[in-house]
Amino acid sequence: MKPFLQKYKLRLKIVSPVHIGNGEVLDPSCYTVDGNTIHVFDPMRLAQSLSAQQRQRWLNAADNVLRLQNFFKEIKNEAMKAAHTKIQVTPSIAEDFRQKIGKIVNFEGRGGSDVINALSFMAHIREGNGRLYIPGSSVKGALKTAFFQYYLNKKEDKYVAIKKDRRGNPKFSNDWFGTFENDIFSKFKIDDFYAENPESRVVWAINKKRKKGEEDNSTLSQRIETLVPDSEFIGAATLLKSGENRKLGKNFKAFPFDTDEFRIIVKNFYLPLLKKEIEWAKENENLIPLKTRNRMVRAFNDTAAKKGFVFKVGMHSGAEAMTLEGVRKIEIPQARKWVDEPYTYWLTSETKNGKDASFMGWIYAEFHEIF
Repeated sequence: MKPFLQKYKLRLKIVSPVHIGNGEVLDPSCYTVDGNTIHVFDPMRLAQSLSAQQRQRWLNAADNVLRLQNFFKEIKNEAMKAAHTKIQVTPSIAEDFRQKIGKIVNFEGRGGSDVINALSFMAHIREGNGRLYIPGSSVKGALKTAFFQYYLNKKEDKYVAIKKDRRGNPKFSNDWFGTFENDIFSKFKIDDFYAENPESRVVWAINKKRKKGEEDNSTLSQRIETLVPDSEFIGAATLLKSGENRKLGKNFKAFPFDTDEFRIIVKNFYLPLLKKEIEWAKENENLIPLKTRNRMVRAFNDTAAKKGFVFKVGMHSGAEAMTLEGVRKIEIPQARKWVDEPYTYWLTSETKNGKDASFMGWIYAEFHEIF
């Protein structure tokens, strides 16, 4: 008898930097930088280590960002001792911190109002104990997009086959996947993913024009914490299959694909996107270094060789990885129009101006059956 539950180990390998956030943004009121390391501290623990006079100075500076930054700059050693998390950071961001902390960086408006650099960065999601991980819900959402495309390709009239939500995005009817209670994807269970020694790094996220000769917008940059390439994360995936279990009700809707079919469906959606980015990377070899291009090519070849599959997840994965071919409409606010292909790529970079850059969000995955 075939098992009702088919459980697999799902091994993920980071191909390019990945950022999955929970909205947490850290600024110098809870971290300091020493060398190329960010020390994130607990304000309560830090307060307990300070003298009464220092705590009063902290309180007096609380309503003034500039004074607050200078205060933490003065008590850097105490802040480092109170740190609970250490994160590596690209040298240019570390230097940017040292040059700008506690200073007015420019003026704006006719009145010349002061502008203080917030020096904040977007943190990758962590558990309560500070451990980095990849949420299973994020992975499942990325994989589900490939299945949307698979079902959409079966429809002759793609615009009739789908509805639209309030923002004009595709909204699939119940006859495609079942109701919420009986959605076929509720029969695909996926756990969170963990690494033995997870590593992250704070880098720049920069925006680059896809077409050569077009000027990039240098003001579009962010500091962002990412999982580093070549890291491996492991989780469990379970397919709920009906098998020969007669106790299941007639309305039970099993997950209708095995792992080979699953891999092909995901591959067919994401592999063309990876190929397009590899080609762009080769054309921009001065921006995307060889080691980064080689990681992308290896993931492409392993997927093509039927070993596993690739997908994109997290922030700056690109609109093409989150929309569907055939009904894709991507809004370009600056141009005030909708297009089939974005004008830019978001990349991670060692410097704000672009050096040793990489695409974001690529992961290579393989199923390993658990007996």
